[in-house]
Amino acid sequence: MVGAIILSGGIGSRVHLKRPKQYVEVNGKPIISFCISTLMSIRHIDIIVIGCSSEWKDYIESQFCDESKTKIFFANAGLSRQHTTINALRKLKELGMGKGDIVLVQEAARPLTSKKLIETCIEECNYFDAVLPVVPIKEATYTCSADLTIESIPQRDKLFIGQVPEVFKFDKFYEANEKLSDDELMNCHGGTEIAYGNGMSIKLVPGNEFNIKITTMKDMLYFKFLVENGYTGIM
Repeated sequence: MVGAIILSGGIGSRVHLKRPKQYVEVNGKPIISFCISTLMSIRHIDIIVIGCSSEWKDYIESQFCDESKTKIFFANAGLSRQHTTINALRKLKELGMGKGDIVLVQEAARPLTSKKLIETCIEECNYFDAVLPVVPIKEATYTCSADLTIESIPQRDKLFIGQVPEVFKFDKFYEANEKLSDDELMNCHGGTEIAYGNGMSIKLVPGNEFNIKITTMKDMLYFKFLVENGYTGIM
């Protein structure tokens, strides 16, 4: 069984809009619906759990087609990204997921993740404990001291930017999350960090430069430009 988690608990404070960025409508539909449509198009995915605030549940459900209503469930948003993730993992466990199953974690604010990339990550997770799509860093990078003087210059060819979906063997990832305290969950920057800290084998696969995360208004404008010019990312 393959389960998918959509993280939709953020408030989008850096975009400075009247509603969380994942519910902003572009071309007549909210950003989260792009993510839902792509996941629904993948036959390998059996269950989808959306981690969101209760006040947005009815709005999200209003975007579903009839098929979606039998496949999509909800979990409460938590205090942080990883609190929301663990709430969704617990829901998946209630729904019957366990040893031998695969879970992918997707972000509602990353609407152009391609179907091909998701399927590649799921396939690779048959051979590894975790899979992460990455793209290389193109700019020069530096590590600096507190007074912004350069301490070192890392080798750029060894540095990558992580994307989603993060994909995991369900049982190992569930157990690794359950071991964490509230403070550890609060300070976690993503599921791959937890997988790495628990000795899980992690495969990196090539990501996609169009697999953007909408974090700032610049990202929002770029996303609108892509969609208005016919790019959906679903393939």
